[in-house]
Amino acid sequence: MRASAFLIGAFMALSSATFLPSLCKVDTVEAIRQAQSTLGVLFDRKQYERLGEVMTKDTIYDNSDLGLDYGGISRGLEQVKANARAAVGTTRVQHFTNHKLINVDKGCKSAQTETYIQYTRWDKDDLTDIKKTYRFHERCEDTWVLENGAWKLKYSLVTNMGPKPELPYFGK
Repeated sequence: MRASAFLIGAFMALSSATFLPSLCKVDTVEAIRQAQSTLGVLFDRKQYERLGEVMTKDTIYDNSDLGLDYGGISRGLEQVKANARAAVGTTRVQHFTNHKLINVDKGCKSAQTETYIQYTRWDKDDLTDIKKTYRFHERCEDTWVLENGAWKLKYSLVTNMGPKPELPYFGK
């Protein structure tokens, strides 16, 4: 009897345990994951006016590691919007995200995330120019904060994981 009672008690303890690095609910992690996904979708759909839903007004987006022709540092939401419009123009873009690590602070007010992204940009008028049509494999180390009940990007550091951009599909 004692062994079975121990096993039942151990099972109950394990089944109620959380394996998150903080005391936050799984709902918190999922909310951050949804905010990350929404950010990519808004960029892909060119819905820049909605970026305030998932970015703070004083956000810093640093993708300068991509090089002078592809990246830079945007300080503030309005500069992010302007730079995104200028960089994307009428081209097609896609953010394919995966391998997310989310570490929420114990107060559930901020989080550090690490996300791997495959970012592709296609210029239908010039599919063979590496400055117009290209792909990057990126790592994003981000800080998210809870602002008025919504998770928003406060800081993003983008690192190019490859030696240079790729020319997808259409290279000569």
